[in-house]
Amino acid sequence: MAQWDKLRQLPIAYRQQLHELYDRDALPMDVRHYLAPWIEKQEWQRAARDHAFAMVLFQVLLENLDIQHSRFVQEESFLLQHNIRRYKQNFQRYVDDPCALATTILWFLEKEKEILESAELAEKVGFRTSLMCL
Repeated sequence: MAQWDKLRQLPIAYRQQLHELYDRDALPMDVRHYLAPWIEKQEWQRAARDHAFAMVLFQVLLENLDIQHSRFVQEESFLLQHNIRRYKQNFQRYVDDPCALATTILWFLEKEKEILESAELAEKVGFRTSLMCL
């Protein structure tokens, strides 16, 4: 199962951590949600070090946002159209430093992994505790 899908199925306390994580403009939760499969398949570590590769991912990210925008136009989702257009404009700040965008996305993915690991550990501890009580 994809990382984003796992995160969305966590108990409320861990989803709250996810909301707090995405309470920033660096990577809007909408973008993370709508582009989740694509984001998780990319080599962000490589892009953080390789300007040319980061530029390719940056351009593809913008293209994917255009695709989402077109989808929302067809669905007549006015608010989502507006948000996606605004996010795309905000990402333009990375045009001269796409490695910074790659580093930012990598940071978010790592923080998500920490939330997942914390939830998995709590589940294991709870399971072991329940076995000990038997």
